[in-house]
Amino acid sequence: MLFGMILIGVGNALIVKRNVVTNFMDGVIELSTDKSSYEKGEMVAIITTNVGNTEIGIIGPHFYIFNEQGEIIIDAWLECIWVLKPGESKTWFWNQRDMNVKQVPKGSYTVEGYFPVNNETTYVDNTSFNITAKVEALDISFGFMKIIAIIKNNEPIEAETRVTLALPSPHYHQG
Repeated sequence: MLFGMILIGVGNALIVKRNVVTNFMDGVIELSTDKSSYEKGEMVAIITTNVGNTEIGIIGPHFYIFNEQGEIIIDAWLECIWVLKPGESKTWFWNQRDMNVKQVPKGSYTVEGYFPVNNETTYVDNTSFNITAKVEALDISFGFMKIIAIIKNNEPIEAETRVTLALPSPHYHQG
């Protein structure tokens, strides 16, 4: 069984049962991020660490990322084998894009990882993080005019226009 799926042969038929897991284990794999909050568009580092006492081989790590409403935003299965010694980590980076390749909105997210080590045992852990709005300052000058704007997620939230007039200095003629 991999990823919560069991294949059962019944005669010539094959029945697929989803979300049936025989031995979820806790406490050997720890899932974390490198920080608790990310700006919109920033890569999210999702770190898998072996916090146990023995080396483990993970067969195809599987990550789900959920939004605040509990909806699955991303379902990522990595086609690889990770061998982690005690204390070792592997990092997977998420680009904050959903399954439709669109930037996700700001908010709280939870990543849940499933780490199969054999046909009977799958380690599972989760961690949460926030995505915040990206704030930028824009400063544009046009000769005698200067525009300063604070932009949040490509929308101005504050703007100021400054006009500087440079008058010619007076000329005095003595005659």
